[in-house]
Amino acid sequence: SEAEYGYKWWNEETFDGFVTDVHRLPYAACDGDDCTVLDGGRVLNGGEEFTLPDIPDGQDYLIVLRVQAASPAVLNPTCQDLSDSHGYFVNVVPDIPGQWVELAFWLPGYSYEARVHHFCVQSQQGDKYYPYRYWIYAGSYEPKEKLSSEIAQIEEPGGNWKVTLEDVEVEQNTDAVTVDMVFWTDTEALSHDGKVFIHLYSDPNEKPIKQIDVRPGRGVLPPGNWLPGEIHETYTLPLDGVPPGTYQLAIGLYDPVSFERYTIITQAGETDRLFLPAITIP
Repeated sequence: SEAEYGYKWWNEETFDGFVTDVHRLPYAACDGDDCTVLDGGRVLNGGEEFTLPDIPDGQDYLIVLRVQAASPAVLNPTCQDLSDSHGYFVNVVPDIPGQWVELAFWLPGYSYEARVHHFCVQSQQGDKYYPYRYWIYAGSYEPKEKLSSEIAQIEEPGGNWKVTLEDVEVEQNTDAVTVDMVFWTDTEALSHDGKVFIHLYSDPNEKPIKQIDVRPGRGVLPPGNWLPGEIHETYTLPLDGVPPGTYQLAIGLYDPVSFERYTIITQAGETDRLFLPAITIP
């Protein structure tokens, strides 16, 4: 199939070890019977390109790439000059060593007419990435429309792109607090890794007494890989060991590579965490 589609790969710099590698690994966030896969692929710090099959006019490509998530990397589906990455859709390889993760590149027909039969992906900073298999789909992708409500705008580090936090609901029981969040984005141009954090404070000026930090999509869908539309996430913060009292909850996102927090923009101004209504543990 590589010869059929004119597949090529390259590296920007040489490195120790083999350029091809074989692994038997489990999929992250997989509950089925076939979560462990044996596959052979490459270790690259340059890029790849190949010809895409023909699809009907007006349809979109959705290209899914299986990677070994051995180290963090940012991939640009373009091989133009990357000195200014604004406007390019990128995908983030999360740092989940020893597991398979799939990345989805959405190539809308209206914006890809000039190179509709060609796909090229390149490591943005020359970081190593580990591609193993591509699947190519065609169809019409229609993102869900934005809700009329809006709690905040969340801006990724560097101030390039924003997503909307449309809704947050908190449900408390004796053992845990469940936080339900609805995000929305009108672009795939987010470019950062990101984890959601939920903090429980007895005093907001002190360290949290309980917290969780996790990527969306059960740990495998950083904001840089969100397709346009709605992202619905539910997180559970255990309350074991927390004595009776009144506590503050705060939520937010941060980049686990740089440890920079995303900026949360509300009518009250800018902050790096959003406080929710207090909860009382009897």
